[in-house]
Amino acid sequence: MSHFETDTCSPLPPLELLWKSLTDSIECSIVVIDRSYRIQFINRFEGGWVAADMLGRNVFDFVQPSSVEYSQTMIESVFQTGQACAFDIESFDAPNHPTTVYSVRAVPIQISGAVVSVVVTLIDTRLAQAAESLQRESQQNLQKLLTLHDRERQLISYEIHDGLAQYLAGAAMQLEAFDHACRPHSKSILTDSFHFLEEGLRLVGASVDESRRLVSGMRPLSLDELGIISAVEILVDEARIDIPHVEYSWSEGILRFCPGLETTVFRIVQESLTNIRKHSDAHRASVRLERRGDSDLAIIVTDDGIGFDLTAVAANHFGIEGICQRAKIYGREALITSSIGKGSRVEVVLPFIPDTRNEQQSQII
Repeated sequence: MSHFETDTCSPLPPLELLWKSLTDSIECSIVVIDRSYRIQFINRFEGGWVAADMLGRNVFDFVQPSSVEYSQTMIESVFQTGQACAFDIESFDAPNHPTTVYSVRAVPIQISGAVVSVVVTLIDTRLAQAAESLQRESQQNLQKLLTLHDRERQLISYEIHDGLAQYLAGAAMQLEAFDHACRPHSKSILTDSFHFLEEGLRLVGASVDESRRLVSGMRPLSLDELGIISAVEILVDEARIDIPHVEYSWSEGILRFCPGLETTVFRIVQESLTNIRKHSDAHRASVRLERRGDSDLAIIVTDDGIGFDLTAVAANHFGIEGICQRAKIYGREALITSSIGKGSRVEVVLPFIPDTRNEQQSQII
């Protein structure tokens, strides 16, 4: 039985039909050339030539003279060594068609250990550049959205901190002063009503605590005032309310970096710890900020909780999605691993961007 089929599946179509369907479905050009550099097969060519007219011709007839020697050397190396290679060429396009630069990958076809042909794939670099441009634009738009979102949260947090929280704190002080003044006379004045005062004090105190929690959640004021190391340490201390043991460590040399990156690191740690506190039933967790060389910064958060099935995460599970989106802003991917009963691990490696605020301030001065 062929490895292309099983006893539970119908046999695959003949290889010729599979090859045709495959090459027809691929957007790039696929060329098969023999030992004499003659074109044995071509599915399409974007340079204005008709594919059928290219069969049997020397492949270098369609390469710009300036690229022939180099590309021939690369193709010949595939025939000689049996090793694939990649390079760029300029095509010799049909009249009225602009010259195109292609990204080329050449792979050998071997029979009995001898290379008999080479399969060449050609991708128009303009398409790759367009895709890269779209990716950059997507990252920039996402960065703008998150920046606006964080800025809005910051403004609201300032409103709470400077308005509501101050009023509540002032009210609590007045009530406490009233309570202190009345206590000596409590046996003769409204003794039975003091529990209402005590309950009012408790509720006002709880409101002050809640307003501070909202401020911390909406905008990490500690991040601006204390820096990333201390701000994350506050998150870790809060997490210890629900997780008995939380370790926190960081590499030497991590002090301050650019504000946007600091916010991203803070949010990734915050969302990771929130997920652990809400869902994992963990007894131990760890947070580490780690410099990797001169160019990268890694955030690693682990726990020993119940774990979860990554394929079954609900669509409204925004914590994981938020971590992934924040990593994408910097062109990186969040590596999230977990399995039932074996805890979870979040690792995000971001490009390290130094803090230039002091330099900018000195230039202004």
